[in-house]
Amino acid sequence: MTVTYGQTTVRLAHRVRLRHAVTGATITAVDAALPARPEGWTCRVRDGEAIVTVRDHSPTPDAPVEVLLTVTDGRLKDLLTLPAPAPGDPPMTVRVALAAEVAAVDVPPAPLTLVVDLVERPSGDPATGRTLGVRASSGPDPKPTIALTESA
Repeated sequence: MTVTYGQTTVRLAHRVRLRHAVTGATITAVDAALPARPEGWTCRVRDGEAIVTVRDHSPTPDAPVEVLLTVTDGRLKDLLTLPAPAPGDPPMTVRVALAAEVAAVDVPPAPLTLVVDLVERPSGDPATGRTLGVRASSGPDPKPTIALTESA
């Protein structure tokens, strides 16, 4: 005996991800949530991407729907420049309005300082009058090379 109670169709409505603005890599350590979840809407994370689905015949929301993407890897806190969270949102959270079916939100890296001490080998005495070339190991091609000059 087979009993059928009903049938529901769910469609993929939105895919949203955070992307490193320099390397283009997806930031995969994220959680996602719909803060004001409309009836019939669900959200989950797959491979760093928020997947938002909507059940057919769900009522149209009165207000624009947003998804919260929260970076869960605390080590990234000092490496990314995330916007200040909205009041009541967790730290390291980006609030994204669900306007496009597919969205990638660029997150810029935090400014970093590179300190290099050049020394003579094998004495260890300071090496002066040199220029050091630094080249990126990832990011867009061609990879930029920056000449670091000596400073006091």
